[in-house]
Amino acid sequence: MAVDITEQKRLEKQMRELSTAMENAVEGISRLDINGRYIFANKAYAAPLLYEPDDLIGSGWEKTVHPDSMEEIREAFDTMLREGKGMAEVRSIRRDGQIFYKEVTMVPCYDDELGERTGHFCFMREISDRKMQEENLRISQLRLQEAQAIAHLGSWEYDIPTGQIAWSDELYRIFGVEATPENRKKFGMEQYIQLLKEEDRPLILACIDQCTQRGTPYEVDHRIRRVSDGSIRVLCGRGRGIVDADGCVLKIIGTAQDVTEQKQVERELIAAKEEALEASRHKSAFLRNMSHEVRTPINGITGMTSLLLQTPLTPEQAEYANGIRTSASVLLTVVNDILDFSKVEAGKIELEKIPFKISDVVTDVVRMTGCLAEPKGLSLAVDVGDSAGDSDVIGDPNRLSQILINLTSNAIKFTEKGQVTIRVRRISSIRKSPTVHGDPSRSVSPSPVFTNSPPEFPSTTNETPPNGKGSKPSMTFLFEVIDTGIGISSDAQKKLFLPFSQADSSTTRKFGGTGLGLSICKSLVTLMDGTIEVTSEEQKGSRFYFILEFPVLRRRKLCGGSRSITPMPTSQASGSASDDPAGLIGPAASPPYSPVNGRPGSMRSSRTSTSSQLSVGGAPPLTDAEKKQLRVLVVEDNDTNRLICKKMLQKSGYERIVLVRNGKECVELVESKLEERAAAKVNGGDLVVTDVRDGVFDVVLMDCQMPFMDGYEATRHIRSRSLLPTYTPIIALTANALEGDREKCLESGMDWFLTKPIVMEELDQMVRAAVWEGRRRKEVTMRPFVKETDGGKPFEGKTSTDEPISNHSPRIPPNGDMYSKCTTQSI
Repeated sequence: MAVDITEQKRLEKQMRELSTAMENAVEGISRLDINGRYIFANKAYAAPLLYEPDDLIGSGWEKTVHPDSMEEIREAFDTMLREGKGMAEVRSIRRDGQIFYKEVTMVPCYDDELGERTGHFCFMREISDRKMQEENLRISQLRLQEAQAIAHLGSWEYDIPTGQIAWSDELYRIFGVEATPENRKKFGMEQYIQLLKEEDRPLILACIDQCTQRGTPYEVDHRIRRVSDGSIRVLCGRGRGIVDADGCVLKIIGTAQDVTEQKQVERELIAAKEEALEASRHKSAFLRNMSHEVRTPINGITGMTSLLLQTPLTPEQAEYANGIRTSASVLLTVVNDILDFSKVEAGKIELEKIPFKISDVVTDVVRMTGCLAEPKGLSLAVDVGDSAGDSDVIGDPNRLSQILINLTSNAIKFTEKGQVTIRVRRISSIRKSPTVHGDPSRSVSPSPVFTNSPPEFPSTTNETPPNGKGSKPSMTFLFEVIDTGIGISSDAQKKLFLPFSQADSSTTRKFGGTGLGLSICKSLVTLMDGTIEVTSEEQKGSRFYFILEFPVLRRRKLCGGSRSITPMPTSQASGSASDDPAGLIGPAASPPYSPVNGRPGSMRSSRTSTSSQLSVGGAPPLTDAEKKQLRVLVVEDNDTNRLICKKMLQKSGYERIVLVRNGKECVELVESKLEERAAAKVNGGDLVVTDVRDGVFDVVLMDCQMPFMDGYEATRHIRSRSLLPTYTPIIALTANALEGDREKCLESGMDWFLTKPIVMEELDQMVRAAVWEGRRRKEVTMRPFVKETDGGKPFEGKTSTDEPISNHSPRIPPNGDMYSKCTTQSI
């Protein structure tokens, strides 16, 4: 009997093909019986478990599932029985114990004949990478939410086609809205706009509109009203557009940060800054007024004492007068220290950069301090090396002089016997022990009474450019002030450069002082990029030393000549000890005058260098006849100071002196004089000048602080209305010595600067220099200038005395050298 098995063979073939496909499928496939034991598993199913397929046959599924995921597997199995398919993401255990994530899908299998379930298929995919990414994303979102909560920064996304707006949880909190699913669905752009303050809505809508149209990013502060409590909060909103490939804006994403507290802090800081600035202004005004109120009576005391000492006095009366003069000098020193400290504290000290010689400064210091050493029988020695003293450098000789005067005065004050030495050396290197330039065998060692050497300092290059080609050559100098005085204890040295500090209370009582001198020295040296130190031993003496670096003065030719710029030699200075009858040129005292760079325009610092004084003191003398003919106008509100000026001028030989009490009287007097002269000229009088203003007054001494109209306003009035010719010098008389006072004088149109208290010889020198400078400027102004295209013929046009002389007026340099006679610069 033959049986047709074709169908059977076909089915067997299909089963083999299906089995082969299952075994080689990429996805893991297994079949379990009704009891949950494996009866089939392909390679893709067994491989993640680190098993061979045959190793799983007969074993239960429990050994491949982590205990924590048993519940999820059973729930998926029950779902499969109810719905025909069950899915779960579970943790699984590899053969080596490692844990990984897998996604399983279970479907039942049945016996076709009996209709009973015979087991189920399980399809598996490893999802460890996906789970890790999801976990990282979850952590990042948590961190973002935490960061947003900390920064009060919420994010949002506005979908332009749908009009839907999605907010972060923090943004809901900022707006005082609960982040419920219902609120997330209903909250759109309209609700957001309604929460904006009405005043801020146009600005926000304009920003959003521009961003919607062109994707323009924006950042703007605006206010909202919170839903929960109705409070007003300040937000910093930022947004930018997201565009597609065609450049169309699809959505806007942005952030909103609650900056209410930050804005409050900013307002408080601004208010605090304004308060501080106002306090600083009040402090400056107080110091300015204090300077004026203190210096004004000091001027009266010293001026009257100076005049008194020129009258016949008994020895006893002369002793009393000298005592008054000395006390005034000490008081002036204290005032200067306080003002200097205030300027240092406020950071308002600016350093000059002018050419000078170290030796000139030291000579000036010795002249000023020698009168202190002589009464005590002290020897004041000077040791300035040739390479140091002859060097032409650029810097601020005034401040260098101030430092040396303070240190030398202190040394004299605390030394009862022996000597005080001022020593200056040019050094080539200060990283190791400094050596004297030109003699490596000689080190710059401390005074013999000490065993310790100077501390190390940064190295400095001398004469050669430190930074290669194009850098300015410089020189480094070691300045020392050495005494054989009482010395300083090691504990006291630690606080020596602090303001208001003294070595101890006993020295304060015995020697006096404000405790500001060394603090000022420290600040000035630091400002000049130097260092200052002290070595001392009690009862043996002290050594203060500081190191400064100055650029070397470059030689250059002027107007085709070969003359170089050099300061005037000290021998030409006119400031000898006899030039100080009032005894006010002393430690920390301010030379009270300064030509404004030799011209109207730039006031010098209150402490002028020797070279600056030379340009005033070195002016040609005036004959007695010339002095008698000069018309001098004194504008001063203080009766005593007005009298002092008059008497000092008279004793100096000036007779035609006019006194007024304030700026208003000054302007009215000048105007009346001009009217008289104009009327006399019209009526055919004997007035022969072409300009009625010429000779009204030859010099004006103008006090700065006066009632009704101060000196600044009066000067501005005179200059702006051309009441006096531009070449008529106006000398500022001021008791102020703060930074900015000279600039204020300059801006008002004053030409020279004389600081109170006034000394007769200095007043005479100032008037004399101002007169000669006025004559020179008048000559240049009135001189017809020559056009180069006219073949040397004088220009025939009008040359007014009020015409700016910037085109043909030389400037006197600050050091008094007339090298600029060849140049023409603006006055």
